[in-house]
Amino acid sequence: MAESESIEFLKTRVAEAVADNLKTIANSRVDQTQAVTEILEYVFKDVDPKLASLDHARYDWYYALLGKGIAIAQGWKINSTPELKNALETKESIRLYLEKTYGQKVGV
Repeated sequence: MAESESIEFLKTRVAEAVADNLKTIANSRVDQTQAVTEILEYVFKDVDPKLASLDHARYDWYYALLGKGIAIAQGWKINSTPELKNALETKESIRLYLEKTYGQKVGV
């Protein structure tokens, strides 16, 4: 399996897209690195690296994970970032957004 087909390649591409989406936040009170990290952890938490890297499935996985990451980033950006007062609130804000939106506690 080539490097470009590995789970790390998928994570890198999704992280770049999420970061690109979040860079439009006009709020310096957001820790964008932390935001990308939290979103990636959630998006990839149940992904089996072997299944996601199989030749016949990797593009399906890529687009599904990319879509999920962008949807979370966009939803959080619109619904939660205006309320942030400090960059230290970023992680908790994303976790709360995920819990409210997807009904799952994150990071426990």
